[in-house]
Amino acid sequence: YVARLHGAATKLGIVHASYGVGALLSPTIATLLMQAKVPPPLFYFTNLAWCVTSIAALLAGFGISGRATLKRQSQSTSTVVRNEQIASLKTVVSSRAVWAAMLFTTLYCGTESGEAGWIVSFLMRERDGGAVSGYASAAFYCGLTSSRVILLPFTAYVTEKRAVALYSVIALAMQVVIWASPSFIVNFIAIATCGFVMGPIYPITVSLVTQATPHGYHPGALSLLACLGQSGGALFPFVVGSLADSYGIKVLQPILVTLFVLMIFLWQLMPSPKLGLRPAHKTASNEEDVDPSGHESSI
Repeated sequence: YVARLHGAATKLGIVHASYGVGALLSPTIATLLMQAKVPPPLFYFTNLAWCVTSIAALLAGFGISGRATLKRQSQSTSTVVRNEQIASLKTVVSSRAVWAAMLFTTLYCGTESGEAGWIVSFLMRERDGGAVSGYASAAFYCGLTSSRVILLPFTAYVTEKRAVALYSVIALAMQVVIWASPSFIVNFIAIATCGFVMGPIYPITVSLVTQATPHGYHPGALSLLACLGQSGGALFPFVVGSLADSYGIKVLQPILVTLFVLMIFLWQLMPSPKLGLRPAHKTASNEEDVDPSGHESSI
């Protein structure tokens, strides 16, 4: 929805920054409760509060209008429209830009979840950080949240594709610092810096995919992007945990460094948005509704 609006890059940055706000508040509250010796199960009442608030916001913003839209769409659906949707999905799946973005997002979500989810355990066990280590996750998400707004002008200046390559290299360097330095303070600063440069990467990827694909293909492309991204966020932290059981939490940094190297390589496969996604074939009705430049037809 947001990716189709005017000035999508800026709006996506703000929307994803709001995600970071929630991710920042949750570990902060958890750390405060842990320091106050509050029974851990009580923390989940805060998650319940977030869920109720989120559902209320969604219903307020999309509940009524969403039902009306679905009703109109169901009344106007025809066999021709269904065939066009199938053709659209086939074109999306065959796109090099979409596949490169999907694999890149899978690794990105894996590094983000792995860093935020396991870095506290890493600092406590490998750097003797104690309970204050919980603030490292909050610092990571603080950087992630703020950069999605602060870095918007810089990203526009250097272009989105170059910006992601630069941010990924800096994040890789921060992981090497965390791996090599035994200092808790140095690690803490590197974690916050890593979060800061990682912040704009996901919104930029979404923006580039919408630029590289025609307007009618956005739902399919972004759905696949989100689906594989979340699978990476579930898979790689699980891999870290499984290896940590056998070899210790010290395996975290080698894994994250490897993922960042793969991210940098995959990003080079992303074509320029100007190249676009060219449909394999078009019907007469397709030509009326969607044009390859990514804009709605004037017909």
